[in-house]
Amino acid sequence: MRKGLAEHVGALPAVEIVELDFAGASTVGALLRDGVEWRLGHAIHLSRPTVDGRTGGMW
Repeated sequence: MRKGLAEHVGALPAVEIVELDFAGASTVGALLRDGVEWRLGHAIHLSRPTVDGRTGGMW
């Protein structure tokens, strides 16, 4: 929607781009189905602990 926005955000030093893997897509999909907005669904997924040791929040 805004030309050059992705490049700008990707170049910010304090931003970490996190891939939405299968588990994330499944979680976000379930949240969307329950009426949660997609942006909030992504944030919820990233805040939850994972089996690979991420504890949620800032890691």
